[in-house]
Amino acid sequence: MDLKQLEYIVTIAEEKSFSKAAGKLYISQSALSQCLHRLETFEKLPPLFRKEKNELLLTDAGRIYVNGAKTILNMAAEADLAAQKRCSTIRISVAPICEFLFLTEVLPGFKKLYPDVSLSIRYYHSDTAKQQIIEGQLDLAVVIDQLPDYSLFRSFPIYEDQVIWTASSMISGNFGDLPVIMPPAGTFWRRTCDDIYYQEGITGEIYCETVDLNIINTLISRLPATSFLLNSAYLNTSDMKKLPLKRTYPYYITAIMSHTAAVTGPMEDLTGLILELMNPFKIKKGTDWSVYRRPDIR
Repeated sequence: MDLKQLEYIVTIAEEKSFSKAAGKLYISQSALSQCLHRLETFEKLPPLFRKEKNELLLTDAGRIYVNGAKTILNMAAEADLAAQKRCSTIRISVAPICEFLFLTEVLPGFKKLYPDVSLSIRYYHSDTAKQQIIEGQLDLAVVIDQLPDYSLFRSFPIYEDQVIWTASSMISGNFGDLPVIMPPAGTFWRRTCDDIYYQEGITGEIYCETVDLNIINTLISRLPATSFLLNSAYLNTSDMKKLPLKRTYPYYITAIMSHTAAVTGPMEDLTGLILELMNPFKIKKGTDWSVYRRPDIR
């Protein structure tokens, strides 16, 4: 006896018809009939159903059997849910520049929905995160790239941004000669900034390497230096200004997972929260998590 057989018998009892039950279970009517026949024959059970007019009704033995089957199925479902809540861990990487939005917007909402599901959060740059997804070391990743989607992954666009060039509003003159605050070497974000640096003819030496927005904003407000930022991270204050570039440099922030990833309830909700809350241009404050409904990402 397995849980699938129990489900079959309970469904027949609920639908009172082989054809309706088979349709609900997405199996053939003959397969369902054979399952019942094998059950009654090999387990030497008394008949569980009797025909009355055009319906299959439970016999006394059938009612006892179905009540027990429902109890077992409910216990199995509760055990699965409890195990999922106790043991489930989702491995996620968040692009370092997106850390603030993830920790302040997504994480609190997810923990209210799933207080017992742990998140193993890493802060990989795009190339590393993609490789970890391919190797099965990550379940989900938020990456930034110059392409809106990826053929190797299931991808979910979060928002489109663009790279801007900034400096203190107190300085003027030839900004291209000023020192530049750059991302750490060896990262995709650094390669992007290097490309812009050369394409725009910027010649300033590298002042320091960091992706910490607080450090960047503080240095820009105090020093004669420039920095590349995503437009969403730009603080529209009197201390900072955008500098002109020869062309626009679009950037895409995307959630990706493997095509073969098992999308559990927590995984689906986490992805939905990322899509809903990590767009800095339309952040929803004061979300009522008791009425949250996940978007369909399947």
